[in-house]
Amino acid sequence: MKDILKVTGNRTLTVGAALIVASLVLRNFDTGIPSCLVAVSLAAGLVSVIFAAGRMSD
Repeated sequence: MKDILKVTGNRTLTVGAALIVASLVLRNFDTGIPSCLVAVSLAAGLVSVIFAAGRMSD
């Protein structure tokens, strides 16, 4: 069971990090995407990383 939690944590961490990087890139370049969507993406990435850290620490 611990292995499943670690794999889930690793995948969630990867997805969260990708969301954070993507939102920062979208914020720096003028892509026409509303800033509220970029902020939601950044928040989702941060929540995913925090969730993954909790899963991996067990």
